[in-house]
Amino acid sequence: MIGAHGAVPVEQQLATDGQPLELRHEIARIEPGERIELSGELRLPLAQINPIRSGAIALFVPLARFRAEATGATTLATFVVGELQQTSASAALLPFRLDLGPRIYSQVSQRRIDPLAA
Repeated sequence: MIGAHGAVPVEQQLATDGQPLELRHEIARIEPGERIELSGELRLPLAQINPIRSGAIALFVPLARFRAEATGATTLATFVVGELQQTSASAALLPFRLDLGPRIYSQVSQRRIDPLAA
């Protein structure tokens, strides 16, 4: 996980072949038609958060980066994480406001980032 920020090159924010990502799960084999569910927590240490400043407001836009590898194939994906807007579930996600102090966000969602559009 990383925080989106305009001061960091896009290539360093997205899951790309050049970005090392921590190994979280390893599966020896998946049989054809078999399904496996992986779960866990994603955490970004507080000291690694580089807030986006907008006047007195401090914003955080988490990016969850994933790599899945199999013999002869690699899939990369990056998801932006944010709060759903009350007006529309299809609207852009809202960043998390850090200047308001700790809180619980109940309407958290994610959207996959198309690396070609970034």
